[in-house]
Amino acid sequence: MLKRVLSFVVLFLLLSVIPVNAATGIDYLNKQDLTKENATNLKTLALVAQVYGNVGNDILELKSKISSAAEKNTLPEQSYALLVTGDLDLAEQIVAKQNHDGSWEDNVYTTALTSYALFKNNLEVSSADSGLAYLESKQKENGSWNNSVQDTAVSLLALLQGSYNGQVEQQALDWLLLQQGGSWGSNVNTAWANLAFLEEGTSTDAVDNAVSFSNV
Repeated sequence: MLKRVLSFVVLFLLLSVIPVNAATGIDYLNKQDLTKENATNLKTLALVAQVYGNVGNDILELKSKISSAAEKNTLPEQSYALLVTGDLDLAEQIVAKQNHDGSWEDNVYTTALTSYALFKNNLEVSSADSGLAYLESKQKENGSWNNSVQDTAVSLLALLQGSYNGQVEQQALDWLLLQQGGSWGSNVNTAWANLAFLEEGTSTDAVDNAVSFSNV
């Protein structure tokens, strides 16, 4: 029940970055034409689709549309698409872009997101493991990545999926908790942080804070 409640909180937060008339559910998302110049941002659509799927909605049509759109995009948008679709061909394209140090684009956020998407779909796990090694090398002493809520939350998601070093994960969790003031500064940051706590097994207090923020 707790995970379902938090999934809906994350969905609410993500929908708020789509125009107001978009927040009408899965039917709206399925009607999006991702080829239009002003189309809903692919990464936002992919994240919303992921949460919709987590709460039991049929996202088959949406996954197909996101997969097709991913071919015309680059990282990190392709990684968002992979997270939702689990497309093996797309995974192979993405892995081919990995650097020798385990990163993608020598960027914490892109590397964390890509590793998370690979782990989540059980694809190219050795490449995802290399991504985690890169992330560990970039973690700050205070437990964050780049003192950024988004970078830290997505890195934590990847680490939790990969069952990495517990101390690295705990330091990240502690840093995120210190940054919380009901929200984490923006709806997108708050959505990512809540997804990380959902993955970790969130405390009731954290859920209450998220719900309170979403009702403001």
